[in-house]
Amino acid sequence: MNMKIKSVKIKNFRALRDVQIGFEDITTFIGPNGAGKSSIMYALDWFFNAYGKNNNLSDDDCNCNNGNEISVEVVFDCLTEYDKEILGTYVTDLDDDLVIIKTRGIDGEERLSANSMGYEPFIEIKEAKTVKEKKDIFNLLIETDEKLSHLQKGTSKADVENKMKEFENAHRDLLSKVPSHLSTDFFGFNGQGVMKNNFSFIFISANLRANEEANDDNKASVISRIIESTIDRKEADDKVNELYVTISENQKQVYDQVYGEVLQDISNNMNKVISNYTLNKKVVVTPKMPSTTPPKARFDVGVIDFMDENNQYSVDRQGHGFQRTLIISALQYLAEYGRGSGNDATICLAIEEPELYQHPVQTRIFSSALRKIISDNPEKTQVMFATHSSIFIETKEVHKIRKVSCVESVKGSEVKSFSLAELHDSLEVYVKDLR
Repeated sequence: MNMKIKSVKIKNFRALRDVQIGFEDITTFIGPNGAGKSSIMYALDWFFNAYGKNNNLSDDDCNCNNGNEISVEVVFDCLTEYDKEILGTYVTDLDDDLVIIKTRGIDGEERLSANSMGYEPFIEIKEAKTVKEKKDIFNLLIETDEKLSHLQKGTSKADVENKMKEFENAHRDLLSKVPSHLSTDFFGFNGQGVMKNNFSFIFISANLRANEEANDDNKASVISRIIESTIDRKEADDKVNELYVTISENQKQVYDQVYGEVLQDISNNMNKVISNYTLNKKVVVTPKMPSTTPPKARFDVGVIDFMDENNQYSVDRQGHGFQRTLIISALQYLAEYGRGSGNDATICLAIEEPELYQHPVQTRIFSSALRKIISDNPEKTQVMFATHSSIFIETKEVHKIRKVSCVESVKGSEVKSFSLAELHDSLEVYVKDLR
């Protein structure tokens, strides 16, 4: 079993003042318009995918515009040895869960931190920015902390970290959940993000933007993720770079052959004039070689109509129904085939109103397809969606349904879940009245 979202706590994000939500392999959000179903997914999208230039959060996203800090806390469970190896210092061998918190302060600054099992006095050492600081703090600590008195002084960054890790592994009874700050690109899918090899969150909103999801220039798009996980762009890019080097060399030869003598004459004649004014300077006129950056490999999705197979059309010229079908199909493909060899990452699909623009028959197919994604690959896939359609509700799995509703007294939303037994008891009153 790969790492999955176990639970989420959201504070002060849009309609969500303070909610805690448990997640299943497939989680269905139901409730009236404006209750906050979509806000849950947008909060997670911000948590996973919004960083740096991709971040578009503003003060308006704060609950009731109250100016308080926005926070999203995600608990991951089912950590494998592979997960722990990739996550490195963010988890220890003793951690069963990984808790990551993303906040946006009242000053607009965003921060990421993780809570893992650790020895609290080591926090300052782990957060020290230089090797000297780490060694100095560690060496002072082992002199003042009786529990560490048996340790030798640290001689390097690696030595200090190894000594701390060995101590924590040997003294689990002294550990507690302690925070550690993370870089803001921790989740980057295409960048250097640590989590890109462990967990990928893909959100498809109700806004019709199939042309964006089919655009490889958008690194967060579905098509870009499919290509990134199955195609090695570097192979073609390296060959194109070689071509550009050859072109540049040939271009210089052509310029030298065509302009060489003429430019030499111009330089000589100019220097004759310049020599009348100064003897220690001269000029030379040469061809200016253009600075050309080879284009990177990019891909596009076109649509071919069976009634007009000789022409290809752009995605944004298709009907709303087909565009939505394309997005869902691409998600399904990504979940089933788009991991690539050696890629063990969990793919979490979050879809807002999957029934949008679809014929009822097509909606049933989508519902079955989403559940099939889970049944075919339960260890590496997680799905959530917000819906108004009963077609997407599986009555046999009522414990996987989350009802989102507005609560005026708290000026926010609440999220409830029910077991089959609880649902039976709540309906029993109505059944008795009908007897």
